[in-house]
Amino acid sequence: MKRLLMLDDEEDLVWTIGRQLARDRKDLAFEGVNDPAEALARVRQAPPDILVTDLRMPKMSGIEVLTAARSVSPRLPVVVVTAYGSPSLRAEVHRSANVAYLEKPFSVQSLLQVVDQLLSRAAAQPAAGFSGAISLPMLPDLVQIYAVALANGQLTIRRDAEEGAIWFERGQIRHAVCASLVGAQAVYALLAWEGGGFDMKEGVAAPAVTIDLPWQELLIEGCRRMDEIHKDDGAEPAVMSSAGVESLGGEAMASVKESLEKLGEVDGFIGACVADSNSGMMLGAHGGGSAINLEVAAAGNTEVVRSKRKAMNSLALKDKIEDILITLGKQYHLIRPLEVKDGLFIYLVLDRQKANLAMGRHALGEVEKTLAV
Repeated sequence: MKRLLMLDDEEDLVWTIGRQLARDRKDLAFEGVNDPAEALARVRQAPPDILVTDLRMPKMSGIEVLTAARSVSPRLPVVVVTAYGSPSLRAEVHRSANVAYLEKPFSVQSLLQVVDQLLSRAAAQPAAGFSGAISLPMLPDLVQIYAVALANGQLTIRRDAEEGAIWFERGQIRHAVCASLVGAQAVYALLAWEGGGFDMKEGVAAPAVTIDLPWQELLIEGCRRMDEIHKDDGAEPAVMSSAGVESLGGEAMASVKESLEKLGEVDGFIGACVADSNSGMMLGAHGGGSAINLEVAAAGNTEVVRSKRKAMNSLALKDKIEDILITLGKQYHLIRPLEVKDGLFIYLVLDRQKANLAMGRHALGEVEKTLAV
């Protein structure tokens, strides 16, 4: 019988999951705890077959728990539960990692699906990969972990005599070097490495800022380039195929960036992004700053788009969503699903006192016409 250890500071959630699994999955022994120290003590005593941990907890982050657990059991499959990251970013990777993400709120069936996939993959997973505080088959998985955890510091990657580094600031990649390459090109080169070692030095500031792209864009483009490499040797693609994202190449990413910059000219502009409602992943962003966390907003508003579409289906409305307006006391939030790419939407945040709502909606429509995705 396989053992599942779940750590979450929400006692009701752990209790509910445990009760349903005891009823529906007799082949899976469930252990639920609310304290990270207790969870790690159980891992040290007898490593479970899979660990499910919340990402953000008062005493210890899920990444710290993952790191400590992997020091005991290096290949331990882990499900990181979060309401903030991009849980489906690598949901269908052919050579997938033994770390998966699950977005809150989630159903028990969704959890079981991810658990079964990880257990199956762990059994067939090759020994080679990246080793350090966390063992992973592919570097993009490692980068995603630190990005979702809002890490600050220098990630150093080594392969034989080669070495490169990536600097994070609150989860965003600000600088990277690899041999003579600097910035985004260095990130793409490092993502193509297959095997090596790494270490993370927390709190180390980047010596320069050479990257202003969201980490999601860097991973998508880096993985797209990996696909191009693997096409030559007939290998299966090694990148994510999250719905609505798989066909976005470098030109499309450039179009997204250019379009969002045009929205920056709208009166009262605060921030804008393009997101995928199928995965919750942000494909590009402009603005935001301290006024609004666009990454969190993009992930959260995917539920708004999904719910509205579900409501339209229930009502048998044979129509399209032109835009969705959310009016706050100080802001307008505009969501415009894209006709040209199912699942994608533009998200625009405006200062209510400075903005003209009609002009904002008009600008969204014009930008959609020029957005090449």
